[in-house]
Amino acid sequence: MKIGCLKMFALGLLSFSLVVACKKEKDDDNSTKGGSNNTTPSVMTRNGEDMNLGSLIIDYFGEYYTPGVYSYDIILLSDDFIIQPDSSVTGTGNAIYFELMSPSSTTIEIGTYTFAYEDYTQYKIGYGDFVGNIDFENDTTSNAEWLSFTGGELVMKSSGSAYDFTFTATLEDGSTVTGSYKGAVTEFYDDTDTASTALQQNRFHQQARANLKQKK
Repeated sequence: MKIGCLKMFALGLLSFSLVVACKKEKDDDNSTKGGSNNTTPSVMTRNGEDMNLGSLIIDYFGEYYTPGVYSYDIILLSDDFIIQPDSSVTGTGNAIYFELMSPSSTTIEIGTYTFAYEDYTQYKIGYGDFVGNIDFENDTTSNAEWLSFTGGELVMKSSGSAYDFTFTATLEDGSTVTGSYKGAVTEFYDDTDTASTALQQNRFHQQARANLKQKK
């Protein structure tokens, strides 16, 4: 599957096939596995299980919902996945997604982002998901565990050339995911031209969520 419209990632990982609508900013010549840009271990934990984080993907959508508020989608993949030079993903593992609302058009500002469902104001997490046991190798989500956020926060300590942040997410089953990431971005995408108007963009977002509910 292609890493493409990562807004769709949190709403249905099978929607990666919509790569034609997205524009990649960074190209790598070699496949990436296990956070090769990281200098310290990055880990998330759920139900006592530690999952090493291997990749940080950021998809920038600009003023997607609210004027003066800039949408950055952060996706963390466990190191079970391999990102190939053509941006295809192989492997079976876990992922977590945060839809961050930054006051800056050029960076994810340092600060604390708190979860508030579909609150698209500054320093909010408007939506989030944890996905366990997602199988890119065989292009299937039949055994995947899909859990949306009901609460949480992400504390961005540094961003830009090197990222350093911690996070806590409460999931809809009552479990909690905690973790941290320190290292460079693996892939960056600019999707500011995904839709021509905010209305179209919101319809796209809502339809994607409806499609996810049908898959569950």
